[in-house]
Amino acid sequence: MITVKNKIAQRQNQIYADLHIHSTFSDGKFTPEHLARCLNENNISVASLTDHDTINGFNEFKQYFQGVAITGVELSTCFRNEDIHIIGYGFDTENKEMLFNLNKYKKYRKKRIYTICKKLNDIGMTILPQTIFNIVGGDTALGRPHVAQALINAGFVNTMREAFVEYIGYECPAYVPKEKMTLDYAINLIHNAGGIAILAHPGLYKNNYILEEIVTYPIDGIELSHPTNKSNMLNEILSITNKFNLIVTGGSDFHQPNWNGKNLLGEYGLNHDRWIKLKNVLIERDTFFGKNIIN
Repeated sequence: MITVKNKIAQRQNQIYADLHIHSTFSDGKFTPEHLARCLNENNISVASLTDHDTINGFNEFKQYFQGVAITGVELSTCFRNEDIHIIGYGFDTENKEMLFNLNKYKKYRKKRIYTICKKLNDIGMTILPQTIFNIVGGDTALGRPHVAQALINAGFVNTMREAFVEYIGYECPAYVPKEKMTLDYAINLIHNAGGIAILAHPGLYKNNYILEEIVTYPIDGIELSHPTNKSNMLNEILSITNKFNLIVTGGSDFHQPNWNGKNLLGEYGLNHDRWIKLKNVLIERDTFFGKNIIN
């Protein structure tokens, strides 16, 4: 069973819950244990490890995090020809349909690495797929940051940013798109596993209609607190969520310290009052997490 802390944040705007974090099990720099210990030091009471297409780091994260650990995963979907990310929270980590799909997309990610390496080799940058596999563990959801690290190690580039801007980013010589679910498939997958589905980082999308059209799908909420959401976006999210009775979530979307060396872990998320509203929704909607909360 899950015991929810009664500790109330000392300040109204103090971050109580960071619900968007990535570890070495996808494209983050730090292990789940390291992230959990950092969150403990920052007095974060609720957190979710939301690695891309994998939940393999959750048990380690839960073991070391002293607060409430919520199951999470970030799924890539294709909607109106754009890469839209949906975060699932509070689902059953042993749900067979969820596990089957995560394993399928893990295989897609590995296949993508072979294709990226071929493109790199074609432009004279020899990187073997096995070199990239050796950088990470077998349970990791492979992605472009792992390719970037291999390029750095081989001396082809000096930084992650250079690797993405010059070679593996959108419209670059070695760019290969991800295999993606449809939006409705991802939402249903999360719901069928006993979770809630949230639109991640709306401030990153190119098309202005995303927020307007997302409400026509059975989405449960929108990520309000995120490093890329500017003030006008925050107002728009609040207007839409209030109008359509959706919930708001938030998190640092932490992968590693940013380009300026700033560590945003635990600096974005929900205050205590917003966490209570989310917790109540998790209970009211009979999620797997909600069924196991001790109030």
